Amino acid sequence: MRTAQDTFSYLFDVGKDVLFAAIDAATKTILCQLGDSTKQVPDSDQAELWGPPGLWSLPAPPTQGGASCQAITIKHSNRDMIIATRDLRRSSVYGNLKSGETCVGANLGQARTLYKADGSVTHLTTSDNTSGGTTISETIGPSGYTLSTPWGGITINAQGITITAGQAALMLTATGDAKLIGQTASVHGSVAALVGDVLTTIGPKPAAPATPALYGPTALAGLPSTNVFISV
Repeated sequence: MRTAQDTFSYLFDVGKDVLFAAIDAATKTILCQLGDSTKQVPDSDQAELWGPPGLWSLPAPPTQGGASCQAITIKHSNRDMIIATRDLRRSSVYGNLKSGETCVGANLGQARTLYKADGSVTHLTTSDNTSGGTTISETIGPSGYTLSTPWGGITINAQGITITAGQAALMLTATGDAKLIGQTASVHGSVAALVGDVLTTIGPKPAAPATPALYGPTALAGLPSTNVFISV
């Protein structure tokens, strides 16, 4: 009499390694060769990879003599059907997930997207596509937007917008303040204008108080301004 275990083993294969994966040129189906990656011994060719609509992925090549992407297949006389896969080589990428969160990532490299329980979505990679590289991230969520790179960043939230690049920064606040910071700051254009109720230029060693600027036909004969001040 055939036992339940015998029936299961007759219908399914569990834990077979994916030795090779490719897209069939004619049918566009993802086909895999299955076997034992530690010995590089195949025992099933052209197994069809089945999965949810809208999500397609080619398993990464096996690690020779080591761990590889594993599959659960339904045995079929024509082509086996892969109904589930896992690749523990990628556990470091998603290992910090909390309850209810999701990670979608490439089978190779550092590219991945995190869907967090706090409502945020973060795209992640590194500057050299290795686990030891500097993190590059882009996050959008209920609290705002953040882009962080080794070369600069952008933050947009309820307080305003901040753009940074090295020692330079542009800050725009929700209250209407604007600040440009840098080693040098310049304005170029066919027309360049500074407009405000009070315009103040402060030098490297500000004097107190600032001196009103002169205006009129000639500087010496001009009148002191009531809203433009200069300190040198």
